[in-house]
Amino acid sequence: MEIIYILSDFLNPGDLDLYKGIKELNKSNYRNALKYFQKSAIYENEYATLFAAIIYFTGFGLTKRNPTKAMDLFKKVASNWSNRVAQYFIGTMYFEGDEGVPQDTESGFYWLSLAARNGWLYAMGYIGYAYTFGESVTEDHSKALGWFKRVVRNDNNDTGLIDDGTLYLFGCKKFKLNLSRVNQEVINAAHTNTRSKLASPVQYVKNINNRTVPHLTEVQRVTFWDVLTNKKSSGVAACQFYISTIYADIKNNSPRDIGKAFRWAAKAAKNRCPLSCRFIGLHYEYGTVVKLDYKQAMKWYELSCDFGDRIESLFRIGSLYFDGKGVKRDHKLALAYFKDTINVSNHGEAYFLMGEIYRLGQDGVVRNYRRAYQCYSKAFGYGIVSGGTEIGLLYSKGLGVNLDKEKACKWFSKAASMDCLFSLNILEAIDLEGFDVVSSTMMKSDKGVHFSS
Repeated sequence: MEIIYILSDFLNPGDLDLYKGIKELNKSNYRNALKYFQKSAIYENEYATLFAAIIYFTGFGLTKRNPTKAMDLFKKVASNWSNRVAQYFIGTMYFEGDEGVPQDTESGFYWLSLAARNGWLYAMGYIGYAYTFGESVTEDHSKALGWFKRVVRNDNNDTGLIDDGTLYLFGCKKFKLNLSRVNQEVINAAHTNTRSKLASPVQYVKNINNRTVPHLTEVQRVTFWDVLTNKKSSGVAACQFYISTIYADIKNNSPRDIGKAFRWAAKAAKNRCPLSCRFIGLHYEYGTVVKLDYKQAMKWYELSCDFGDRIESLFRIGSLYFDGKGVKRDHKLALAYFKDTINVSNHGEAYFLMGEIYRLGQDGVVRNYRRAYQCYSKAFGYGIVSGGTEIGLLYSKGLGVNLDKEKACKWFSKAASMDCLFSLNILEAIDLEGFDVVSSTMMKSDKGVHFSS
């Protein structure tokens, strides 16, 4: 990745130091870059001051971040030059609060509104997001839709991706962002980071492990600078998805309109928003809005995976193979998908269905009660209370564990106390007919999944 600074024929004081600073920035020599930016800023150079503020804000190459110093510099740039990028940074820092910067949503909203009125797309989307979910402001879906629709006007391609053309940092033609030497997989990963959610500079830098800040990964680096281009597609897919969630909900006295929700999700999916692809897949899987079609559901879940949703969509695909919906049932393949899911995230439902697969021992998977116990235990730990019921059943018959009626009842009680109806029914049956009734319960449980979360 390279920032190309186009020097004018008639240099202003500080332009040469700004140029040298950008050269150091391109080599990830952030400390050296900061020295040049500070020299240039002495001459009241707008963009040198902005670059210095960004380095203090992110902490790139420094021992630690300095948000208060960054805020001072952002305010100088915003006040002296009405710079919309600085206004955006100030707005998000106030809106969310940062180290040494107390949360002040009123001030945050003021600065974000300035950036939005100056055409900064992520500021518009940020305000829409705040109104959608009541983040520090009163929830108002009508206002949210108004802001989101300002962003999505840039989508003038009904069938393909938005053509962003040449990328310019800060939306300023003095600074060209050159990604021609960046691996396409890195670019795709960077785009995935911004197509499902609106970028927040504060959250972005907090999510980067502080120990890795001096040695940013290429994906982190490209994502950060790409967000600061204000390209035509900035925030479009995410805003289209948020619009779909508003129409799918019933709030603010607005009627639910699943048809509109589906159409907006399709627009976002066209722009490779993975959450929208999953949203569409769920509608096909459950037959809402569109005719139930498991094959179409599978197609959309696979697209969601391709576009970066490496947790829920993997799980949904595994579930289709587990149940044999639209495909031949294949517990071995389902198990592989569930393992991929838990490798990315601690997913309680995936652990539970892995337990079911090991307990049932079908489709080429060797029955293994001990592994089933381990998976159920993990599932219960991540909030799937049916995992406790299944552990109780294993103890009641000594499968994978020593037979222990006391422990069995303890697990049934745990699950029942967390509103698992199946465990509650078992305990009531034990009270009426004695513990032997659990044997028939075990036989019934082999015929289906008893799943509560």
